Amino acid sequence: MRNKKYKKKRAFAACLSAMILFSSISVTGCSKKSDNNDIQDLTSANSNVDGGSTDGKPADQGSQDAASVQSAFDEYCKELFAESVSVDALSLHYMVAYPENYGIDPNGLGLGEYSYDFFEEDKKISNEELAELETFNYELLSDEQKLTYDSLKFSFNSGLELYNSSYYFDEQLGPTTGIQAQLPILLAEYAFYNKEDIDRYIEVLKAVPDYFGQIAEFEKEKSKAGLFMPDSTAQSIIDQCKTFAEKPEDNFLITDFEDRLKKFVGDDGSTLSDEEIDDYAAKNTDAVKNYVVPAYQTLIDTLSELKGTGKYEGGIANVEGGKEYYERLVQHDCGTTKSIKEIKSLINNVEGRLLGDLTKIVSNNPDAYDNAISNVPEINEKSPEEQLEFLKTAIVKDYPQFPEVNYKVNYVPESLQDFVSPAMYLTPPVDKYDDNVIYINNGGAGSGTDLFTTLAHEGYPGHLYQAVMGHVNGTSDLRKLIGTSGYAEGWAVYVETAAYRYEYDDPDAAAVLQTNNAVTMCLYGLMDIGINYDAWDKEKLGFFLINNFGIEDEETIDSIYDTLSAEPGTYMPYSFGYCEIENMRYNAETALGDKYSLKDFNSFIVNLGEVPYDVLEDKFNEWLAEKLK
Repeated sequence: MRNKKYKKKRAFAACLSAMILFSSISVTGCSKKSDNNDIQDLTSANSNVDGGSTDGKPADQGSQDAASVQSAFDEYCKELFAESVSVDALSLHYMVAYPENYGIDPNGLGLGEYSYDFFEEDKKISNEELAELETFNYELLSDEQKLTYDSLKFSFNSGLELYNSSYYFDEQLGPTTGIQAQLPILLAEYAFYNKEDIDRYIEVLKAVPDYFGQIAEFEKEKSKAGLFMPDSTAQSIIDQCKTFAEKPEDNFLITDFEDRLKKFVGDDGSTLSDEEIDDYAAKNTDAVKNYVVPAYQTLIDTLSELKGTGKYEGGIANVEGGKEYYERLVQHDCGTTKSIKEIKSLINNVEGRLLGDLTKIVSNNPDAYDNAISNVPEINEKSPEEQLEFLKTAIVKDYPQFPEVNYKVNYVPESLQDFVSPAMYLTPPVDKYDDNVIYINNGGAGSGTDLFTTLAHEGYPGHLYQAVMGHVNGTSDLRKLIGTSGYAEGWAVYVETAAYRYEYDDPDAAAVLQTNNAVTMCLYGLMDIGINYDAWDKEKLGFFLINNFGIEDEETIDSIYDTLSAEPGTYMPYSFGYCEIENMRYNAETALGDKYSLKDFNSFIVNLGEVPYDVLEDKFNEWLAEKLK
């Protein structure tokens, strides 16, 4: 194994696929299961630990025959995957349930490193890995390996583009997507497959102060560089940390832990004795009270001390070099080489077409929106689990068949409801796809139609379905690891908007809500760009909101402005990703006419698996040309 590591930027924060809270503002509003053994057999048969080839011949890079090149590429991908997930304990545990099968020692990893030296070393390693990748004869790789190669090359290149921006533009903290907001959920869902996992979990808790301490030092460096966050963002994070840290004895990481221990059954069938339960519970309480909570207090103290030292307010465009960083960040996270100008043009084009569709619907049926709002579908009265089971059955006419997997629905602890996303899907380990968890935030996910479409986004046919299908289709483990948010969230928003037709019997009611939701998504992307690239102030945002939503309330305008400026680019994978997929769907329908099949299009997208949009567009053009024959 090479003694170098590809450090995936902000890796353990990426274990969650979250649904960002889109405001309740709207365009129209203003004028069944098999047992676990079966599942494990399925996952064992399909886990693809290499780059996509099933060739087991020994590698010989010097011989340029396809078999030897593919074997060498597989070995490269195996090593790179193992190195990448070994950067920190949470990345490893959430990506791999049984690390020993990958030759990985899971002990003593901690939460990783965050420093300028780490940054420089990561940049050097990325350049080395890119150079090594480019030694492979691309034309001799298998089709799946080519997808892995393309995804890796994009990831390295876009990551290096980010590195060429200021180190101090990076941010680990944020009101919704910051590590301080996501870490409690990741800790609460840390799976115990054996007793050793419990021991390692306790060690992870003890590692939080060191990691948060590094982040605190980074924030101090940002302050000296004049790039500390705006005061409103800092105060939001301070308030969040205080809510989590108050009354440590009542913290859900303590109160829920003993129940988890009592329910523990290891993969070997082992359970815990009463003595072991008491011992682990005591260790956990000590770790939460004396390590985790003080770590949050460190963030509170640091941010409180640094408030007022930031030299800019508003979007990152207001900082020298901010626009360039924002463009690179959006490209990296969305999986595209399109410029912001091209991205904006795409969103505007899709939005304009959708508004035309909305006008036609309302012209033909003026009561469509009112009917949709006043007639509550029966499925909305069901539990989240019942709604997910309904969706599993309803979507089969439009999406490829999928295997049965286990999932559970959990709820965000009350102390976090005001700060985390309305819903989240926890990505399961690549070697254990029966571990699917959806979190619902009762403080933000809403009810009725909002909850139904949220479940479509996170479950079927959204993130859960997408992850399972990637496994079934043999997507390489490395491609799963480095997949962009733009593909994952673009797909989830695309299927979320389409879910209205399963919810409503009235096609006009479904269409008006679907189109309205899609237009709103487009507008959020335009606002993100406006604030963080075009340097809109609140007055310009207010003008945009009045024209598009009829919103004049200053408190609402301030809230939206602060949300979008606090975490630049966060909305773009949702907005741009949706527009990319919807635009391809529209082009396919237009070109194919009577030969068009929605199920065929959806099958193409989901069966291809996670790739950057540059690759997806090329593959789409090939698919469409074949369909036109």
